[in-house]
Amino acid sequence: MRHDTVMDVERRIKHLLETRVGVGPDRIAYAGPETPLLEQGIALDSVEAFELACALEEEFRFELGADEFSASTFRTIGTLTSVIVAKLGSQAARSAARRS
Repeated sequence: MRHDTVMDVERRIKHLLETRVGVGPDRIAYAGPETPLLEQGIALDSVEAFELACALEEEFRFELGADEFSASTFRTIGTLTSVIVAKLGSQAARSAARRS
């Protein structure tokens, strides 16, 4: 996937963390791909992780499968970005296949 797509997805995740989950802008300002979501970094609890998952599904128009709603997916901003970019790529490929 293109670098600008990855950067856009990361930016949108940070925006959702701030606007939908209520993470303070001071914690978002220095967050990067290696920032933990469930531990020290952002430190989401299970309810906040679920709120973020719902916001992501709405924002990117996809569903996270039960196997994707996991600690490994939400380990860091980067791991979450990778999952979303892969899902968006799969959606684009399915759309292209239906058009042809």
